[in-house]
Amino acid sequence: MGNMIFNFNKWAVCLSTMAVMGMIACVQSDSDEQDFESPRLKVMSPQEGQVFKVGDTIHIMAMLTDNESLHEYAWGIYDTAGVIVPSNFGLAHDTKEHTMMGVYVVSGITTATLWSVWVHADDYEHNYEDKTINIIVSP
Repeated sequence: MGNMIFNFNKWAVCLSTMAVMGMIACVQSDSDEQDFESPRLKVMSPQEGQVFKVGDTIHIMAMLTDNESLHEYAWGIYDTAGVIVPSNFGLAHDTKEHTMMGVYVVSGITTATLWSVWVHADDYEHNYEDKTINIIVSP
């Protein structure tokens, strides 16, 4: 096996597929080198410290890029107690670039408070990047 890094996850999927489909052989399609580079995440909206009022729409937008291939992305909005206000999860399979978008209309706020908008991107090798943007919501 020399200097090759053996990827057990890819071979496990391959072997289980062989068993189910009655295949005789399996060829690993990706290179033998493992990807250690995390995706890049650029948050376009909202901006750090941006103020939103009841009825305003929070637009969540981020550019995701990866050197090999993106896998998943997610975003969520957390209140001061760490409770998820809304959240969303999506897939960006087999692409090196993806624009993530989400919206949430502010409601139910009686006092000004700090919320955190969290965005996440990962690739097939479980490399990831997270970013948090703090915003202010008020009545």
